[in-house]
Amino acid sequence: IGVILFFLEGMLMSAQLEHIEIKGVSVPHIHEKDPTLPIGSVQLVFKGGGQLFEDKEGLSRFSAKMLGEGTKELGAAEFAAKLERYAIELNANRGNETFVIELTALKEYFDKGLQLAAQLFENPNITKDSVEKVATMFHGELAAKENNYDHVANRELNGLLYEAPLAGYT
Repeated sequence: IGVILFFLEGMLMSAQLEHIEIKGVSVPHIHEKDPTLPIGSVQLVFKGGGQLFEDKEGLSRFSAKMLGEGTKELGAAEFAAKLERYAIELNANRGNETFVIELTALKEYFDKGLQLAAQLFENPNITKDSVEKVATMFHGELAAKENNYDHVANRELNGLLYEAPLAGYT
């Protein structure tokens, strides 16, 4: 189940926790508002979608990177250019316990940002070429980390303290 955080019109002065019902599921919804900044932001926070809940190590991180590949129609470069044209920031990332998708835009382009996010979710660029590209980059990042002694020491310490997946990819 996800938690939806709405930050409309910038950094917020007051917050209200409400619940909205989506297909019979009560979803917590936090709405905050500050009229001093002309930006809008929405964050989708999925509890249980992070690294600690993976059946396969690296899956949530790989999934976040795949969302950066744009739509099938536009591809990664053209989709990114369209976001940039409207000063829209759309990111996906994972933590230990959550998977987060965040959209931020100037208020005047926020609806356009929502449209582009919807296009991405409806038709992500999950093609053989994009999967291979992300897998190659992912493996390259992991190989580079093997030469980082701080990373190796941290991974080994986590391996001693915790069971997988903390002992694996970080």
